[in-house]
Amino acid sequence: MSIARLPRDHAIARIRLLGGDEDARRLWKKETGYHKRSIAETSMYRFKQTFSDRLQHRKFANQITEVSIKTNVLNTFAKIGFGTAV
Repeated sequence: MSIARLPRDHAIARIRLLGGDEDARRLWKKETGYHKRSIAETSMYRFKQTFSDRLQHRKFANQITEVSIKTNVLNTFAKIGFGTAV
């Protein structure tokens, strides 16, 4: 009986083929596009931690404005944190 390999098993095997170290993991992330997903997940985590996971407004147009304002604030925080001019 053969056991089906999970996607995680394939990822680990590929990372090991690339060298198994942190550089290999970085290369695997770029190969698969995982780094973009990781960046997006981190951004959403920061947004929710800073502003909550719920919107205050009920109307969709107002929600768009609310998210836009909050995103601009978060981007300003990031620029300040990275030491770049606002």
